[in-house]
Amino acid sequence: MPPTPAMKERAATALSTLETSLGGVRDFEETQPLVQLALAMIVRGLGMKRARAAVRRLEADYVDWNDVRVTPVREIAAKIGGEDAVARAERLVEFLGMVFLRFNRLALEWLSDPAKDTGGKKADRLAKWLGDRSLAHVVALRSWMQKSAEVNVDGGVPKVLQRLGLWDGKGGAAALRDHVRGLVAEADLMALVTILHGLAETTCVSPKPDCDRCPAKGWCPSAVVTKPVKETAAKSAKVSKATKTAKPAKAPAKTTAKPAAKTAKATKPAKAKAARKG
Repeated sequence: MPPTPAMKERAATALSTLETSLGGVRDFEETQPLVQLALAMIVRGLGMKRARAAVRRLEADYVDWNDVRVTPVREIAAKIGGEDAVARAERLVEFLGMVFLRFNRLALEWLSDPAKDTGGKKADRLAKWLGDRSLAHVVALRSWMQKSAEVNVDGGVPKVLQRLGLWDGKGGAAALRDHVRGLVAEADLMALVTILHGLAETTCVSPKPDCDRCPAKGWCPSAVVTKPVKETAAKSAKVSKATKTAKPAKAPAKTTAKPAAKTAKATKPAKAKAARKG
């Protein structure tokens, strides 16, 4: 079943309200895969424009990406900016360190030429590491490699789609991928998929979503937001008789201990007593 107009409208709302906080890389402007993935590490919470500006700043201020890798995290965070800049810098430095240790150099040029990666083993290793952090990073990787949006519906994405009212839950993985493609225009597809993964990995988790913290709670049809309980003065004034503080019991009468008896006089030896009698 193709997406309904209501589903498409909700998908547009998701893009407009969530892309900055949860969205991913939208296009393939970066010519190097390492730069594309560096962008994916810091884009969440910054938005595409600010994240790309941060990447350009790092490229201009440091000799190369290895120089970025060995620079203190807080210095990198200052270059990236935005709230949670330290967390973004930590993700970026961790990513650069992984590439350097696993592939012996800070370059992923073999992603551009499959002939240099026999059997795709290197790409699979890289995707595995990225997927352990966020499947949105895998979307950025695969999309850059094929120069078209990767529709990854693994993890919690199907559940998120249902909760947001973007899917009726019918059909297998292939049908679901086609369904997601029909929700938005091709230019918005990668952003939508990364938003879905972002929700699945942060607040819209299984089995119980954290609707109170979810950025989609204002329009999500499944949102259940906890309302704070307001205690009125009247309620606080009423105190149940059963819960009233009991009067303290009278202290037991003090029992005065009798003074210890004086040490008894030593008994005279029996032989001396017998002598007196005689």
